[in-house]
Amino acid sequence: MNKSEIRDIYQRKRNALPAQEKALLETQLFDQFWTLFGENRPSVVHLFLPQKTSQEPDTTKLLDQIPIKAPNTRFVAPYIVPGTKSLEHYFLDHSTNLIDNQWGIPEPDPQTSQKAEVTDIDMVLIPLLAFDRKGFRVGYGGGFYDRFLALCSERTLKVGLSLFGPLQTINDLNGYDIRMDVCLTPGNIFKWK
Repeated sequence: MNKSEIRDIYQRKRNALPAQEKALLETQLFDQFWTLFGENRPSVVHLFLPQKTSQEPDTTKLLDQIPIKAPNTRFVAPYIVPGTKSLEHYFLDHSTNLIDNQWGIPEPDPQTSQKAEVTDIDMVLIPLLAFDRKGFRVGYGGGFYDRFLALCSERTLKVGLSLFGPLQTINDLNGYDIRMDVCLTPGNIFKWK
C-alpha cells in the first residue's frame, strides 16, 4: 500500500477503537516506553502532544508519571512555527502554558516557555499512523517530523509510538523518509539500531 491509503485505513482503524480498548492499549504502550526508558536513561525526552481529534496515544499520561519514574528527566514538546514546516522545541512540565494550534495540537507557548535546542534531546517520541518492518513510518503527510529528525544527532534515539503492529512494507518511501531506531507497540519493542 502507499502512504495515502495507509493514512486513510489507519486513521479510521484508530478512530474506531472503543475508549476502554484504547486506554488499555495506551497503558501497555507506555509500559513499553518505561522499559525502553530504563534501558537508555535519557536526560531529555522530546514528546509529541496528542492532536485532540486523532485518537493519538495520550502522551500527557507520561508527564503524570515523571515525578515517580523519571524525576531527573526533562521533557520537551514541539511548536510548529507558523507559515513554515519547521518545529521549535520547548521544555515542558505541568506549569507550561499550552495553546492549541490550527490542527488542535497543544503546543508550549513560545512567549512563556524555555526553548530547547535539538542538540539537547536524547530521545524523540514520534507520532505516526503506521510503520513497517524496516522501521519507516507513515505520519500525517506534513513532513514536520522528517525534517526535525534529519536535524537530530546520531546519538538521539528516534522512537515511534504505535497502537498497532507493523505493516509488511510501505510502497512509496522516498529519500526524505527517516528510519526510526525503535517503535513501541502495546505488545512489542521493535528495534532497528
